[in-house]
Amino acid sequence: PHNKFTKLADGLLIKKVSRNETGEYTCKAFQISDSINEYDERTIKLIVHHKPIGKQMKGHPEIAFGYKNGYVNLSCIAEAEPNANFTWYKSGNKVLSPKQNKIFYGEHISMLQVYVNDSKVFGEYKCIAKNHLGNIEHLIILKEGTKPESPRQFDIKGFNSDSVSVDVGARKKLNPGSMDISEYRFELIPIEEFEEKRSWVTAHSYDYPTAEGITYLITGLNHGTKYLIRAASRNAAGLSEYTEVKEFATLSLKPPVTSGGVLTTLLTSSILTSITSHIIHLRLLRLGEKI
Repeated sequence: PHNKFTKLADGLLIKKVSRNETGEYTCKAFQISDSINEYDERTIKLIVHHKPIGKQMKGHPEIAFGYKNGYVNLSCIAEAEPNANFTWYKSGNKVLSPKQNKIFYGEHISMLQVYVNDSKVFGEYKCIAKNHLGNIEHLIILKEGTKPESPRQFDIKGFNSDSVSVDVGARKKLNPGSMDISEYRFELIPIEEFEEKRSWVTAHSYDYPTAEGITYLITGLNHGTKYLIRAASRNAAGLSEYTEVKEFATLSLKPPVTSGGVLTTLLTSSILTSITSHIIHLRLLRLGEKI
């Protein structure tokens, strides 16, 4: 609103300052006459200090699920200036970082990773975000859930120079519960990279929501590259075990041409199941040659 900012002779007055006014302000000065033509500017960065602000509504704790012998990530987000300090509590007791718990910190976020080694891990968790201007609390109720089953079907239906289509037999219930499958995760890694590191740590993950009878298309792959791929199911409690690993290779951008003038190309469609199948040989006809 115009009445929020008032231009003064030596500056700018901002009324009822909020965190929305954080940013850079530039003042430009001109002096133009017959003998002088000068210009100058000055930029001032305004940082508005405020107490932590979160998204949780009062009286509505977040519900999270976990399963025994699995890990659960509990997140606490609070925007603050200066940054807030985060402290976690379980049933009123401060959570430190014993073997079954790890605490990670980022900008305006803290994540508590809990290992569910027995039923005592379930219950109420509280995160307090605090700076010198105030604090907020974030409540999370961790309940026992069930580990989802791995996809029962896992078929590569087709591939191109930069994509692969995969069928996991996706089914979506009309009124799904929290323990029903909500999405699928696909992990891909170039075979050359996997053979070098012998690990899936650097694999790319792709998460897709469950949809009835859909074939998932994964794009953005490198052309002419051999890949390993595996899949897992997810529900509110976490990820399933991964499926068996399968191989495929994306196509090269340059189609191979033989010296005899015969072009060999690969037909990629939803029914393509291997690199060596569905090869079409096209004979290049000379002008005037009969078929």
